[in-house]
Amino acid sequence: MRPIAALSALSLLLLLPPTDARAADDGEGGGSPSSVAWLAGLPAVSDDGSTLAVANHESLGARGDERLLLDFIDVASDRLVRRIIVSDPDHPESHAGGEARARAVLGEGKWVKLRKLDAFGLEVQYREPAFAVRDTTSHADLVRKKETTWSHPAGTRCPGCDVCPAPLATLSDAWADRLHGVVLVDVSFSGGSDICWEPPDDFHAVALPPTIPHP
Repeated sequence: MRPIAALSALSLLLLLPPTDARAADDGEGGGSPSSVAWLAGLPAVSDDGSTLAVANHESLGARGDERLLLDFIDVASDRLVRRIIVSDPDHPESHAGGEARARAVLGEGKWVKLRKLDAFGLEVQYREPAFAVRDTTSHADLVRKKETTWSHPAGTRCPGCDVCPAPLATLSDAWADRLHGVVLVDVSFSGGSDICWEPPDDFHAVALPPTIPHP
């Protein structure tokens, strides 16, 4: 992400057990991302609604590898405020214990798991740069604005390389917590080539206007 998304009173609180959340470096940080069961609690919003926690599976290119990042996004500013490298196949020795660190940070607070938009009667529309969040019951726009900072400009991908056209940004997925008034958006990019590869997905936080809590 550049300088670096509604639940009822029955919201699921993600509070990791102390034995897991504050575990010492157990050497699991270099393991396969698919083996990390605690990812089932993500994405999530902090209990005070200020921060999102996102499991970011960042692709490392055509070879099919990925590194697993735990990103924390400030809702008010839509900025990445913290990143923990959980696993990185290119540098496994540098990030041993990454899973333990991620679980420890999550265990410092309470988290509410985000859910898909249709659980709350919401839908998201994104046609770069126009973005909107709509209530499917009232058909009212809760958010409608232009998100120019979500786009990636044309430019070179490496020193001395050809200038690449701007990639096309599209909506990949979205989640919400209406009680906390937040939507998490996953923006992916297309239109790349062998020399102009696509940027990794960006995650963005969008604050919803105050509403009556969803039943």
